[in-house]
Amino acid sequence: MKKEMETTTVPAIAIPEMDKTEVKKTRGIYRTKGKAGDTDEIPGYLPVITDKNYRYALTVHKNDTAYMQLLSPGNELNYKNDILYLNGKSVNYGELNKMSTEDGIEKINFVLLLELYGVILCKFLKNDNKSECMDEEFTVYYPGLASRFRKPKKKNETPGIKASDDNTDSDDGDKNNRQRQEDADILNRNMAFFQRMAGIINIDTAQVILPVITDYKYDLCSNTIRFRSPYMARLLTEIFKANIKKDKNGRPVIKKNGQPDMLPSHSFLVDKSIAKERNKKAVEIVLILVVLIEEAGNTCPHIKAKTIIDRTCLLKHSLEGQNTSNKNLMLKRAFSKALELLAKKTSIKHTYKGIQLPDPAVVPVSSMLDMVFSFPHGNKKRNNA
Repeated sequence: MKKEMETTTVPAIAIPEMDKTEVKKTRGIYRTKGKAGDTDEIPGYLPVITDKNYRYALTVHKNDTAYMQLLSPGNELNYKNDILYLNGKSVNYGELNKMSTEDGIEKINFVLLLELYGVILCKFLKNDNKSECMDEEFTVYYPGLASRFRKPKKKNETPGIKASDDNTDSDDGDKNNRQRQEDADILNRNMAFFQRMAGIINIDTAQVILPVITDYKYDLCSNTIRFRSPYMARLLTEIFKANIKKDKNGRPVIKKNGQPDMLPSHSFLVDKSIAKERNKKAVEIVLILVVLIEEAGNTCPHIKAKTIIDRTCLLKHSLEGQNTSNKNLMLKRAFSKALELLAKKTSIKHTYKGIQLPDPAVVPVSSMLDMVFSFPHGNKKRNNA
């Protein structure tokens, strides 16, 4: 049974300004996870849904099973007693659809959303009872999450030059304080988008509409963020129900530990470091290609450039209304970087024997979208099966 929870509008994370002395004295509390108390694990991978019926569930790509909608600014979603309210009134799909918008889709950080989904999935996988993913509050150590999307530190461009001893601590304190505020601003902007999103799940003849993120707040004392996701919790429940192995009579196959035997529904081959990549359109393509390869199993995966674009949200949206020159430039940047990241930021090459990845220099242009990408390999290694 889900707990009844009051939903309130939570102010954005605000890292208080501190003078240099205060920064130096308190800097340690932002680095020590031990003082955060009990927190939920942030996995070292970026989970990717491979179930073909739910592959678009964490995108705004409309389909018959599950997807998300972004509401136009000024609309407020609240969730109380298992009822979704839009601007103070309970809402149905028709009313929600009228308020949805494509404006701002390019600003949605789908990778960060996958990070939060990973937190929920990681806890769910450790639970002995997988009949239902509980809609509960999750607590994440803030610096651990912020480090995922933080820009890499630039190396000193002038080797051999060091700051003076008198200024090192204070300068570092200022930088750390600015970095924390920058991280908070990034997180706030993304969470604001997520709180304007509703998830739609079609179950048989019923349509379930749930908030993607709710009850988001920051705890300064423990340096943690807390959130709930009724949509992602229900989504996980439905995905695992759909992937229980059945015998020839349609009955669930039960393992020796009493739990149902499961078909694969997720891939864990994408490294967490991909979240730092600024080219989100390229990352989007990487996720699509990983799903393609995992779904194909021991057969040779192949896909047209046009099909990849149709499955994207960010790239497809950005190409609309562009002239040929701009389209070709966008395609080059997205596909070239994606093929680089597929090799460097996933374990595809270690998982599939002798897999041949396409050349990042060979990318489609707007007049050649029938171009086919193939990924021949010598089957999946046993220890990763």
